[in-house]
Amino acid sequence: MGILGRNFLHTAVSNFVLKFVVGMVIAVITGNALEPAGRGEYYLIVLIITTITTVLNFGVPSTNTYFTAQKKFSRAQLTRASIILTIPISILSFALLYAMYVLRLNFLFPADKLTPAVVASLGIIPIVFYIQFAQGIIVGENRISLNNYISLCSQGALALTLTILYLLHILTVTIAIGLYAASFLLALGIIIYTSFPPLAEVLRARLHWSEYRELIGFSATIHVGNLAQFFNYRLDAFIVSYFLGLAAVGIYSYSKTFAESVWLLSASMAAVLLPTLAGQHAHSKMIAVKAVVATFAVSVAAGLAAFLVGPPVIRILLPKFVASINPFLFLLPGVVIFSLTNVLATYLTAAGKPGYNAAIAFISFLFTVIFDILLIPRYGMSGAAFASGISYTMSSMMTIGVFWRVSKMTVREFFEILRSMSTDFRSIVTRMRMRLGPGDDQSGTTGTK
Repeated sequence: MGILGRNFLHTAVSNFVLKFVVGMVIAVITGNALEPAGRGEYYLIVLIITTITTVLNFGVPSTNTYFTAQKKFSRAQLTRASIILTIPISILSFALLYAMYVLRLNFLFPADKLTPAVVASLGIIPIVFYIQFAQGIIVGENRISLNNYISLCSQGALALTLTILYLLHILTVTIAIGLYAASFLLALGIIIYTSFPPLAEVLRARLHWSEYRELIGFSATIHVGNLAQFFNYRLDAFIVSYFLGLAAVGIYSYSKTFAESVWLLSASMAAVLLPTLAGQHAHSKMIAVKAVVATFAVSVAAGLAAFLVGPPVIRILLPKFVASINPFLFLLPGVVIFSLTNVLATYLTAAGKPGYNAAIAFISFLFTVIFDILLIPRYGMSGAAFASGISYTMSSMMTIGVFWRVSKMTVREFFEILRSMSTDFRSIVTRMRMRLGPGDDQSGTTGTK
């Protein structure tokens, strides 16, 4: 098993633990402790932090991964640049939050729910920015296992503390939000201990303005696509909040959480592909095709399993959120299809063509906005789910077409890769059978002639 296979396996297992163990604990605890309205408030504050740090990270995490994998800049240089960039974007973040508070845009930012503790929790935003930037460097160095451990430790600690406080009957929305913010402090500590270069190196590692321009230029192209794609994922929550209120957001959040668990394998593959594809131009196309075919096949199986298992799990574990079942089922087909985009978009970035991802994501974003506005007022949460499904499907169709064009893939070449995959699969099965049982040449032998 090569480094790509090992990284994928580690990431898939880590994501499984995050989604189905840690994530399930957090979802069940917050749902049962906070009730629909409280869960909606918690989800919206968490979403605000996620949105701000996604909107204003300007694609730096992916850029750090790309240039680290290309060995264009040292870890110390990118660390220094990341720290410098964190300062102005954090100031801008707080200015935007203050504007939302003053304007009382409650469907975006529940200003009337603010407490001193919640305000203090928002102070974690600069740390979140730096963590994102640092993890981009870690992934670019192909230290995928470390990156996974950072997420596992921080989210695992969050799940554990939420559970303890829930059992003590003292868990509130404010405390839950504070614990969410504190989980990033643990992640920061791990990054500093394992990956922060010597301070003297960081202070000496300067970048010229032309190099900053190169970083920012590449980041900007990536960021447009990331931004549009992010709003494809999360815009519906804000529109649901606007039309239906916080309780509906709390219910709908479970539809998204459970449906998007199907992305476990495709997201894991995308996470490990970028540094690999960026450094293997000759074989990138073949690796991408094998990755997308394998992950899509498994995603289809996962979608079918989720369709059968998801509704009874929601009824048993979250009886107050059974209204999330129909939107969950509506989301599943689009989520399965979108696994294609998760993988192929990484190829386009590694090929130095992130502009295509940006264009596709923006068009998909328009589909999301239009159909959300048309369907949510009439069909509620199910309308939001159906709108997302349309957007995901359109995104995948466009991504496949662009990949075919950029990679110059031919039909013959595609089927040759598929045939090689079947050969690889038979070889893997043969090796597993040989390891699991004695070979024919060993049975009945005594070691003598």
